[in-house]
Amino acid sequence: NGDGIDDFVLGAGSRGYQQATVIFGARDFSPVDLDFLGTRGFVIEDPGAADKTTADNSTDNFGYSVAAVGDIDGDGLDDIAVGDILADYNGRTNSGRVWIVKGQTSVRTVNVQTDAGRVIRTIDGAAAQDRLGTVSSAGDVNGDGTADLLVSAYTAAPWGADVSSAGT
Repeated sequence: NGDGIDDFVLGAGSRGYQQATVIFGARDFSPVDLDFLGTRGFVIEDPGAADKTTADNSTDNFGYSVAAVGDIDGDGLDDIAVGDILADYNGRTNSGRVWIVKGQTSVRTVNVQTDAGRVIRTIDGAAAQDRLGTVSSAGDVNGDGTADLLVSAYTAAPWGADVSSAGT
């Protein structure tokens, strides 16, 4: 949130609970109630993740992997990556998706479906069953002054179908 105190992000990508929660750091760090954050942070959600119909293109693993990834968009606030290894947004079953979400000073919930201005970029797995969605900060790998991101598709077979669960 740009206040000079480190914040952190928690992911909860499971069948029963799908979201990422950003907790703002504080000098007097007292207990935080994840069901009522108040001024202590905000939630990033994909409402489609809770929808178990087949028509929504999303799945129930939003928040499977999360990472604070530095200031990717150059606005002075660190951004957040949220992965869903079972997302189907590109028409390929379980290809996976990563959302890069803008950091913010507000405590307003971010809905990745309707808050397009809050989503910097999405990255989809290339093939069905790739399960792209594990994310991590990489720092500034290429020295261009912008934070970089590591993503993994743990069941991708980039060398062909003969390699079972190769991962990338």
